[in-house]
Amino acid sequence: MIIFMGDLMDKATVARLIALMERAGFVDGRTTAGEMAAQVKNNNQVDSDDPLIPEMRQILNECLEKSYLFHSAARPRHVRAALFSRYVPGME
Repeated sequence: MIIFMGDLMDKATVARLIALMERAGFVDGRTTAGEMAAQVKNNNQVDSDDPLIPEMRQILNECLEKSYLFHSAARPRHVRAALFSRYVPGME
C-alpha cells in the first residue's frame, strides 16, 4: 500500500533538504542493493559517509516523528536510516 503524505514537510524544509542534497556527494545506488536488485538498479544515492547525511536524516526523521499519518499508517517500531536518491537524465 502506498500512502501519499503531501504535507509531511513545508516548503522551507523541502528547500533546506534540497540545498543539502545539492552539496552532498553521491555514489552509485547499486552499492546499497542486493545481488538481484543491483542488476537493474540505476540511480545515485548520497554517500552514507557524507558529512551532510546526519543533518539530512535528522530533518526527515523530525518530519516523520511529527506526522500522525505516518504513525497511524506505518505503526513503526523502528525507523531505519533514510537513503537519499536522485535520478539524472538517462537513468530509469
